[in-house]
Amino acid sequence: MYKRLNLLASFAYLRDDPFYVDLLLALAPFANILIDSGAHTNYQLRLAAAAGKPTRAREVLLQDYVDFCLKIDGKVWQYIALDVIRNKAATDKNLDAMLVAGLRPMPVYIEGHDASDLARILAVNPRICVAGAVAASDTYIRRRYAEILNLSGGVAKIHGLGYGRFPGTFKAAFASCDSSSFNYGSRYGVIYLYNRQTGFMAFPWHAMADNRPDDPIRRSKYIDALSDMFDLSAEQLSNPLLYKGKDAQISLPLLAGSVAYLDFMQHVREWGKDYFIAAPTAGFIFTLIALVAAQGTEGGYRYETVKGFYQKIDGARKQSNADCISLCAHILEEATLWQPMPHSL
Repeated sequence: MYKRLNLLASFAYLRDDPFYVDLLLALAPFANILIDSGAHTNYQLRLAAAAGKPTRAREVLLQDYVDFCLKIDGKVWQYIALDVIRNKAATDKNLDAMLVAGLRPMPVYIEGHDASDLARILAVNPRICVAGAVAASDTYIRRRYAEILNLSGGVAKIHGLGYGRFPGTFKAAFASCDSSSFNYGSRYGVIYLYNRQTGFMAFPWHAMADNRPDDPIRRSKYIDALSDMFDLSAEQLSNPLLYKGKDAQISLPLLAGSVAYLDFMQHVREWGKDYFIAAPTAGFIFTLIALVAAQGTEGGYRYETVKGFYQKIDGARKQSNADCISLCAHILEEATLWQPMPHSL
């Protein structure tokens, strides 16, 4: 059983969604909530501007983020300093401003920082984020984690930003990490499964939904695995949208990716580390909570049970935001009392 979920939410999304903020704060006593600053959003904006491309994204302003962090300070697991990707001077300036405001965020050790910066950064918070994983080779970034840990004398509790690889997560010299990989299934129609021996398996939903002989053996393996996991027929698995609620829906890629995250999170936790998933919306968290409830009550993820819990959450949302938030918090609070029922392929 998953005693505590590890959830990462970006201020870039939270600033326009007060319901999502209230939900996370209510869940915080029963889940590890990590707030990301939205630095990546700002970086993408700079790239778009340089290329002359239009974008609907908005810049995350330092003062707005400071004001938000002051409201949540002490109520969540951690919040990350607003760094400026590939700009050491601007990153240090932002961190100093947050410190002046009375905040103690997780500083970001970016490319450009070196041993001379480490003591100052660690004085802010022993939990530090190390950037650079997304575009780096596994060999390079894992060596970087190890070097920083060694330079700190073993004091640093490193968080690997954007690192969620298999089997590297179990070998890397960090205390925690995060990624948005399991969200890709919903965006791009990919079915993810996690196997403790072989790692992540991905299969495009369209190849499973139709009867094209792209890879019949692999297709059959996925159908069998998903059918066993969710107690769904092959015909049911051919429809990616399983349920549509008030503000969110359950799709097969979302459901499978969420289970893969939960199983990977639990496996990583058994190694004394924490893996956080980037949760872009409240609806995404509803799915995780419904899965946790089903796993805690039945020891598995039978779809009808998952849907039942999801419908309860969706029904509460139709009544009021407060009812929905209260129910979600109650489910996670109950989850801390359930006995372990490990599940993996």
